[in-house]
Amino acid sequence: MSAAAVTVRDWLTSPTALRVPRITAAFWIIKLLSTAMGESTSDYLVHVMVPELAVLLGCAGFAVAPSRTGWESRAASAGWDSATAGWRSASPS
Repeated sequence: MSAAAVTVRDWLTSPTALRVPRITAAFWIIKLLSTAMGESTSDYLVHVMVPELAVLLGCAGFAVAPSRTGWESRAASAGWDSATAGWRSASPS
């Protein structure tokens, strides 16, 4: 087994590895509220401006959102870069 595979396996089984959150009532409340707010905002924007522009704004929001959440920094601090180094070097160019 390669060193990269062992590193990935160790990282995935470590106590600090990312896990799926527990599905609770609070999860469903937050999910319903965020979905309702997204749908309401979308409907509002489509009615107050040109629909094509509203769709473009929504796409831009989805494109920018990951960079605003700090996911990249959390992934790097969790060792994602070192865990995937072997995959990147082995991938064809």
